[in-house]
Parts: sequence; C-alpha cells; structure tokens
Amino acid sequence: MHRMGEAVTEQLHIEVKAKVLQNVRFKYTCRPCDRTSFNTPVVTADARTTLAGQHRYGFDAGLRARSQYVYGTPLYRLAHAFERAGVPVSRGALGHWVIGSSEKHLSRIYDALKLRLRSQPLIHGDETTVQVLKEKD
Repeated sequence: MHRMGEAVTEQLHIEVKAKVLQNVRFKYTCRPCDRTSFNTPVVTADARTTLAGQHRYGFDAGLRARSQYVYGTPLYRLAHAFERAGVPVSRGALGHWVIGSSEKHLSRIYDALKLRLRSQPLIHGDETTVQVLKEKD
C-alpha cells in the first residue's frame, strides 16, 4: 500500500486540577521565660490577608474571580461545582465571601471613584435597562 496523506481531527481537552496551598505561620515563645516559670504567651505570626476570609477552605481570589466574574457563574452553580469536586461550600459562605471581600478590599476604590465623580461639574448617566432574566415585563 502507498500512503497518500493523513486525516487529522482535533479534540479539545481541558483538564482541571485542584491543588491545596498551605500557608505556614510560625509560633514563638520565650524559652528563658518558661524556664523561670513566667507565664509567657505563645505569639503566632500574622495571617496572610485573603479574600476568602476565615473559612475552612481558603479559596484563592483567582479561583473565585474566574468562576464568578469572568464566567458569570451564579453562586448556587458555583456551590454545586465545588460539591461535585468534593469540596462542599454553602451558598451562604460564598455570599459572605463576596460581600466581605467587596467591603474590605473594594471600599477604597469605591471611595476614590465617588470622590472623582462628585468633583465633576456635570454628571451623565445611562439608565438603559437590561433584562437579566426571561421574565414578563
């Protein structure tokens, strides 16, 4: 047989892998104070500030931002996706993350934008409505 060419087909394969990142915080105490029977407290290094808050699963900001804001995934779908991946997170926890991280990390941006807007001599607004859900009227 004589080979006369090839037929190529392509198939998209996206592999999603989850990995756990551990943040180690060192604890300190005064050994000489312990030996002399002083009651010394144990001091732990400050925790790294994250957008996830103090939940059991500290999801990184990139994961939540891609899931929720880039892909427009509602929180209930995000909760189901995490559950299917073996990481149960309630919609309430996700909602608290969104609200808490917005209040904590975006307030400075909001304040700066508000200050800039109020300093303008004239403000225009576009109040065009956008239908989000397929509801009547």
